[in-house]
Amino acid sequence: MFKSRADYIIATPSAITRRLRKKKLVNLISIAFLCGVLIFVANQWKPDNSPESGTIAKTSSSEESNSKSSTQEKSTSPEIDKTFLRSALSSHIKAGEFPSQLNYEQQNVYVNYTLDQNLQNWATERLKRYNPDYGVFVAIDPETGKVLAMASSRRDEQQSADLALNATYPAASTFKVITAAAAIEEGIATPSTVYAFNGKSTSLYKNQVFKVQENKWTRRMSFKTAFAKSVNPIFGRLGANDLGDKRLIEYAERFGFNAQFVSDFEFNNGRINIEPGNSWQAAEAASGYTRRNTLSPLHGAALAASIINGGKLISPSIVESVTDSQNRVLYSSDKPMTIDVLSKKTAKSMQELMQATITEGTGRKSFRKFTSKKYPDVITGGKSGHLSGKAPKGTYDWFIGYGERDSRKIAYAMLCINKEKWYVKSSVFAREALEHYYRKETTKVTKRAAAKDQAGTS
Repeated sequence: MFKSRADYIIATPSAITRRLRKKKLVNLISIAFLCGVLIFVANQWKPDNSPESGTIAKTSSSEESNSKSSTQEKSTSPEIDKTFLRSALSSHIKAGEFPSQLNYEQQNVYVNYTLDQNLQNWATERLKRYNPDYGVFVAIDPETGKVLAMASSRRDEQQSADLALNATYPAASTFKVITAAAAIEEGIATPSTVYAFNGKSTSLYKNQVFKVQENKWTRRMSFKTAFAKSVNPIFGRLGANDLGDKRLIEYAERFGFNAQFVSDFEFNNGRINIEPGNSWQAAEAASGYTRRNTLSPLHGAALAASIINGGKLISPSIVESVTDSQNRVLYSSDKPMTIDVLSKKTAKSMQELMQATITEGTGRKSFRKFTSKKYPDVITGGKSGHLSGKAPKGTYDWFIGYGERDSRKIAYAMLCINKEKWYVKSSVFAREALEHYYRKETTKVTKRAAAKDQAGTS
């Protein structure tokens, strides 16, 4: 259709189109190759202060800064655990000291204690006033295990703070709490179960345990009353004939005997020692008529707490929190360590038994005015214990118990050791402690009521 010349080629329209497409493709490939080469060269020779390089440097600097900040925060605000507190505080607490400042990893940290300072001061002054040969009072919050008071004294004025931490004291009849709880939990007894016994309620002989013959001198009473009045023959029979040595040891260990509480300071748990298969030792242990069972006041308070808090054994603690110089919390005791040792039903029955100690048992005289006149709205229960011991030598007078008004609870253990003369009964001191503890609340309520009346009148 078109003719060709020598100097140039005249092509048809379709040929022209193909030529143009081919040329365009070659140009595009060339341009792309050239751009690739330029980009490669630019990347190889890009200076360190380029925008991309600056961004990377900034990111690295930021990460390094954050890492340093994190490291610095850890070094200035280390996390503290119970192990450190036990190591740092135990020797001080044993000496009756509560240091507010400790050194941890080359920095000062500040300790806040759980102590109710008002109750602590009262107990310290009250012990000085009565001045028994040996006296120790411990109170804890039954729901949290926080130590509210820990005061002790000696008549010879020697160092006495470790009295609360030792477990060399015969548990005496306070161990009946374990025996009764085991009997109720196992379905062996209820508060209304009637038992018969012969002889004195305070004695324990083999014929009272193994050769019980009912006659005209036989007495009968409910299990609740037997607990309240601390009748040894009935509890001896429970231990020897119904529970046995294995179950008795099992329940004692449930309640922390032969063990160690995990706490922020060191103290000793009670001990139980029964030879396997020895039913007489089981009788002695169950009634508390032996020096083989020992108890520390702190452990005694924990036993009482387990009854009022629904059957949970709680580990006592004395440190509320630890903070650094910037008031950051490094340790907190917000989560108490507890173990379920009894069903709620059994705990409720045990409360019935311990309250009977106050209303009809060994604590009736000491608490008579407290329950009927002064604080009828405070629910209180307890268990007494009396036995002679040798470490230190004297007559051991125990009273462990609890108080409850609305949601405010307290569990305690009071121990007096008397050489010759009695200066104060433990049950009396316990009652006075409850009066003081709940008096503060009464005063506040009375003041608020008076202010309301005055506002209404005006």
